[in-house]
Amino acid sequence: MAARASPKRSVPDEATALIRAAIRAHVPQAIAELARLALDANSETARVAAINALIDRGYGRLKDNNDGDDGGHGITVRFVAPPRKA
Repeated sequence: MAARASPKRSVPDEATALIRAAIRAHVPQAIAELARLALDANSETARVAAINALIDRGYGRLKDNNDGDDGGHGITVRFVAPPRKA
């Protein structure tokens, strides 16, 4: 079986470079808005989406759910309920 050729990456043309520059000019305000939504949005769904977006941009998206930051496998999340009042 023949090896598959890797796709060639295209070099961005001038129009693409201009569009990217225009978008990047708004990134600081967009990040500030995500932070505001993460803290102040009325909808829990909006807050969670904003928090996820900030984490993805700050730390990168997880590439493999089985690889932890420390080289271990997986991430353990433990939900703890507040103690019940007697």
